[in-house]
Amino acid sequence: MNAVGGRERTGDGWTIVVPVKSLDRAKSRLGSTLSPDSRRGLVVAMTTDVVTACLHSQQVGRVRIVSSDPEIAVLADRLGTEFVAETPPDPGTDVDPLNAALTEALAGLTGRVAVVAADLPELDAQSLTRVLDSAAGHPHSVVVDHRGEGTTMAFWAGGAARVCRFGPRSAERYRIEGGATVLDLDDTARGAASRDVDIPEDVVRLAGRRVGAATARALPGVSPPLDCRDHPRSATMVW
Repeated sequence: MNAVGGRERTGDGWTIVVPVKSLDRAKSRLGSTLSPDSRRGLVVAMTTDVVTACLHSQQVGRVRIVSSDPEIAVLADRLGTEFVAETPPDPGTDVDPLNAALTEALAGLTGRVAVVAADLPELDAQSLTRVLDSAAGHPHSVVVDHRGEGTTMAFWAGGAARVCRFGPRSAERYRIEGGATVLDLDDTARGAASRDVDIPEDVVRLAGRRVGAATARALPGVSPPLDCRDHPRSATMVW
């Protein structure tokens, strides 16, 4: 796994790792609602909005994207983030490829680190900052998705082994196997941090909500229209 690119940023804040599946496989359950091109475009748009939110959070010092897709590598370069090329696990192993790639990506990092899902179009810098402030008080913590079973974010502020457990019933496995704390967030931060987009109903529920500019452009037909959010430029950012 090789890390390339990215512009230097100041500070010693959180390192955020954003995993993105290959675009030919990502969000396949949206295939009944969106065309292949629209589905791919939505994945790129949500990733753009999530990474932009990370870059504008005052608590974040470094952002890296993990993916095997060359188009996502181009996106990472355009956004000014580090790109980590995902390598497949050894044949014959039963290790989940995503968790293996993420665990490897986290292994060499120092300080406070987090994994943030790429499909959180309502996430903005302010909400993420509140989540990170809460996570800083726990050695290991998670944000549970809006269905109550999955995990949208995982945090390691120190002391706990950095093992990724994303996938079916991941919230339970993070708590029981990893000893993670489920973060108690205010309604606004919890909504933005937990409402991931996996199935057509999730797209419908975005109607009328505030989402990032890229997502709003990718889903022009949602009714009522999406409330497009512009990200303010942070004074702490160095491009």
